[in-house]
Amino acid sequence: MLVECEVIRDLLPLYIDGVCSNKSRNLIEEHLQGCNCCKKDYENMIVPLDSIEKENEEVKVLKGITRKLKQDRIKNVVKGFILAMILGLIIYCFIGIKPF
Repeated sequence: MLVECEVIRDLLPLYIDGVCSNKSRNLIEEHLQGCNCCKKDYENMIVPLDSIEKENEEVKVLKGITRKLKQDRIKNVVKGFILAMILGLIIYCFIGIKPF
């Protein structure tokens, strides 16, 4: 790898963010026209914002599903406990069998 390529690759994040100097921007753009390796690196660094937003939406949906499953699990445990207590009370009161 050429030293110039190393410098360009170091500058690419600044170029992508639009915070490099005009001189650096011109140097990078000129280099990218003639160097396919650096151009591929540049293209790999660019991520469309809509794909990031889509991933964030998917994460929100999955978190919502997880939260709902946890709530349902807690409700089922509480329902089971209440049912067991009612059944124990019925056995104790009406049949006369002591569970202990």
